[in-house]
Amino acid sequence: MLEPAFARLGHELIIKRILARLNDTNTLDVWIRLAIHVLGESSSTQAHEVLIQIVRDSSGRPDLRQLSARALGQLVSEGLLAEAKALLSPEYRSDGLALLLAAEMTTNHSGAETEDFLKRLAQQGGTTVQAIALRHLQRLSPQSVVDLATGAGQEQFHVNHPHNGVRQTICESCYLVGSLETVDILLTYLDDAHPGNRQLAADALYRLAQQDSLRAAVIGGVTDSLRHPSWRTLEEACELSAFLDLSKSQEQVVVLLNHEIPEVAAAAAFAIKEFDLDSTTGPALARLNENLRQQFALNVDEQIHRYRFTSRQTQHLCEHLGRRQVRDADPILRGFIPKRVENGEVVREPWCRSTAIWALGRIHDGELDAGLASLLRARLNDVDSLVPESDQVREASAYALGWFGDRESLESFQRFLSRKSPTRGVGHACAWAKEKLTGETVPVLPVLEQTLSSDWFLRPVKPMPSESAN
Repeated sequence: MLEPAFARLGHELIIKRILARLNDTNTLDVWIRLAIHVLGESSSTQAHEVLIQIVRDSSGRPDLRQLSARALGQLVSEGLLAEAKALLSPEYRSDGLALLLAAEMTTNHSGAETEDFLKRLAQQGGTTVQAIALRHLQRLSPQSVVDLATGAGQEQFHVNHPHNGVRQTICESCYLVGSLETVDILLTYLDDAHPGNRQLAADALYRLAQQDSLRAAVIGGVTDSLRHPSWRTLEEACELSAFLDLSKSQEQVVVLLNHEIPEVAAAAAFAIKEFDLDSTTGPALARLNENLRQQFALNVDEQIHRYRFTSRQTQHLCEHLGRRQVRDADPILRGFIPKRVENGEVVREPWCRSTAIWALGRIHDGELDAGLASLLRARLNDVDSLVPESDQVREASAYALGWFGDRESLESFQRFLSRKSPTRGVGHACAWAKEKLTGETVPVLPVLEQTLSSDWFLRPVKPMPSESAN
């Protein structure tokens, strides 16, 4: 910490000490790396010359050469372009690190000459060099990055490029440019192999759709993408259709509810929930009934991925049907209430069950079904069994009972709203339900104070009397 700080202040003694350390053959590796870092923090011309010498030494250690080039690039904003170009000369033709070092050295350079140089590196270098060069080029001219990605003979820079960083830079540049051409490019990146890039492209398309000049192009592209053969594109297109309110595409989204890839099916359910249309409740009911029949049998290691997304789809469908207060969903939603225990574990997914119970509360808002209320009271009070009920289910049960107007649950509400527990959700739900039934204002539970101790775990947190005396 001290040496870089002194170097930034231009302390000459520190610079001399660091240079001596580099010249000492007995210096440990960690101290050599620190010395290069310190020199990079310095504004000393002598220090920069030493770093350049390390970079030029084609027989030197590759890691130290790259560290030196990076240190130079971060601090020097002009004057290194000639040095970087020299690394592309015939003298360094056999140096496999030369192009990478040249890219690192020009991090903060600017101007047309630097742009041309970075384009040259992107076209000549390997994937890592291309990623670094394009990142620097984006800072100077996002349009130049787009031109590389779309130019004749430049297919290497498109969505199939093997380096994730290259594809990410192209996505970001397309958003920064924001044109009809870049909308088309971003649509292809909905099929990127990396989920982060797919999300990046989707976010960019959503933002560009807020511009009047581009909205029609984005909406048309997303609508077409709902029929794309790739499951990745279908997943992103479903989510985008929800955020862009493309309810006119509901028929195609409904078809995707039954897609063989669970990610697509879950995204389609999310879109249908966001469309919030009566016309989609029938397909939603059919899909939910199928999920109730099969999903809990999927909780095994070989199928845990499908199980997770099937559960996610189920939650969206329950919420959709609850919002629309679809009474035909009642018998299906009731199927989620019972707790199923096997080998000491609850095998039914708690978030699905809690969302189904929430939906029942919305459907029967203002009307009391004694049998249903009894089932939910049992879920709320299930805290002392060998396998207690999940907090999500208990919380949803309290809300539903409040919507029903079940006064028989008041004793349970009082019990759990005053119960000191690390879980605040159930207490808040019971307080809300009691207030709804009685009109009585119920104070919100205070936040629990937690005492942290770094002492031995068996030692009492509070000192014993003898310890206090000492």
